[in-house]
Amino acid sequence: MVKKVNKINCLNLEFQSSDTRIHKLLSSSWATMKSIMKSFVKADILENDDAFVIPMISGCFKEISEISFGPNTEIHVLKYKDVIPSNDLKQFRLNFLVEVIKQMRILIGHSDPTLKALACLDPMTALSGKVDTLVGLTGRFSI
Repeated sequence: MVKKVNKINCLNLEFQSSDTRIHKLLSSSWATMKSIMKSFVKADILENDDAFVIPMISGCFKEISEISFGPNTEIHVLKYKDVIPSNDLKQFRLNFLVEVIKQMRILIGHSDPTLKALACLDPMTALSGKVDTLVGLTGRFSI
């Protein structure tokens, strides 16, 4: 869980950076979400679908016993096994991760055409030849 929270903190830096990074918002958000989802979404679903649109429903999740929540969770499971059933603690942690993904989706307009168009400002994208012109982007702003 600590690693996942650290990933979220890194993503928060994207929003607080003094450097121009808006062109990387979608790609870095997608990568962070996919990294978090790797721990609890079935591999075949994660491999074939976009991290922004995978339904956050139990049919898409691994079995609770197959999900790795990290060493801290395992320590808590052992420490509190007489008080809290291990599956309850793991389910609580799973619910937290699912809510994190849902909130990220709310905050990041992954289908916003302007955000998608801003990706062309990334020097690597511009040099790749995948973007022919900036006209599509400039039309979105009253310049």
